[in-house]
Amino acid sequence: MIKLFVSDMDGTLLHNPNDAHSRDISEENIEAVKKLHKSGVRFMMASGRDVYFRYSLEKILGFQVDAIGMNGCNVVIDNVEICNHGLTRQDSYDLLEMIKTCEIDSNFMGITNVGDYVFYDIKKAPFDKFKEFENEGVMRKVPEINMVEWIKDEERPAYNKVVGLVWSTEDRDKMILKFKERFDDRFDIIYSGPENIEIMPKHISKGQALLELIKIKGFEPTEVAVIGDSMNDVSMLEAIPFSFSMSHADEIIKASANNIVETVAEAIEFVMEYNQKELNDENELSHAH
Repeated sequence: MIKLFVSDMDGTLLHNPNDAHSRDISEENIEAVKKLHKSGVRFMMASGRDVYFRYSLEKILGFQVDAIGMNGCNVVIDNVEICNHGLTRQDSYDLLEMIKTCEIDSNFMGITNVGDYVFYDIKKAPFDKFKEFENEGVMRKVPEINMVEWIKDEERPAYNKVVGLVWSTEDRDKMILKFKERFDDRFDIIYSGPENIEIMPKHISKGQALLELIKIKGFEPTEVAVIGDSMNDVSMLEAIPFSFSMSHADEIIKASANNIVETVAEAIEFVMEYNQKELNDENELSHAH
């Protein structure tokens, strides 16, 4: 039986095939997640976003949501944080030196474990868009202070990860190569969407966090289903046998999963049919004895 369903957010649960920039959850996905929850399967977000995004989900779904945030830097279960991994201040200083000389048109932001989204250039896109998210309650805090000034203040929390924001997939791939040339031995550098890269502490991932979590909660990997669409999802798609890739994902992502679907709702239907079959088989076995 599947007891835990873990979903990526952007490009997965928050995916609209008709609008690549939409960040809304479709009614189909909302109803499917509610149905899954009602059946007794635990629902969990696993995202590059911070764990505070779970509150936005809870308003939409109407129940408490667990969270793997910032690609595994933070994990919250039953509203209790069970881990917090991040970059050191020296890591941030070294990355900022590299950012200062970056020739690719871009912006960067550092994200803290308490949900601060701190931009490198607050006069450049998409800072204003993120301020709108803050006003809407989607983001906890988007300070009007840049990354350099923020990290100088020892009273402020350090960044858990740094995100590079570009304007094309081509620039994203160029930026990944540039940062890997300099920092591949120190950080994990991946993409989590068509126009952004994520610079993480080494060996921190959604997959690693998920394996820690299921051990704490007593789940078997065979009792978990996961779904994602991007490079930051590969670690959990490969860690869990019951894995789904979104159909629009890159081929390397789809190759990491055991199933390919159009929507989260389709994956949930698959899981619920599987659970019903398991239940029927158990009932038949008990009657046979």
